[in-house]
Amino acid sequence: MSALLEEIRKNDPGRYLTREEASALSFEGPGMVARIKASQAAQALEDQIVEATVLATLKKYDYERKHNYARDKCMRDVGYVYRYAVFSMLCEDRRILDDKLLFWLRTVLQAQGFPEGLESIKWCYSTLLLNVRKKLQPEHVALLEPYFAGAVEILSS
Repeated sequence: MSALLEEIRKNDPGRYLTREEASALSFEGPGMVARIKASQAAQALEDQIVEATVLATLKKYDYERKHNYARDKCMRDVGYVYRYAVFSMLCEDRRILDDKLLFWLRTVLQAQGFPEGLESIKWCYSTLLLNVRKKLQPEHVALLEPYFAGAVEILSS
């Protein structure tokens, strides 16, 4: 992993690259350029994908009845997973997503007592993956899908 990505991993893996960082990393070769393009495409559609996922989840499962501020909390949590998945793809290292976010988030989500329990969590993050597949170009989905699929696997286990 490049020194730049390592620094971001240590300090703030839940963010996107700046223009300057993307430019500096593009010299690492065509594989990195493809991952940067996928990251930029994902960034451009994050709000749309995350909001569609959360609204569909709230419609299917009555989270708001049981939990105050469910929409805000769901937007925050799904957004975290989205950004960490994108960053992990940039680094080609799923452990960043798993270790820095998913294992902790799984514990928090399961403790919340959501309607339908693990089923609703799995449905939410499966819907996130489905929305990624629908909205992004196939070449970007191919790079990102293993990370989003890993989120479904861990968060619903």
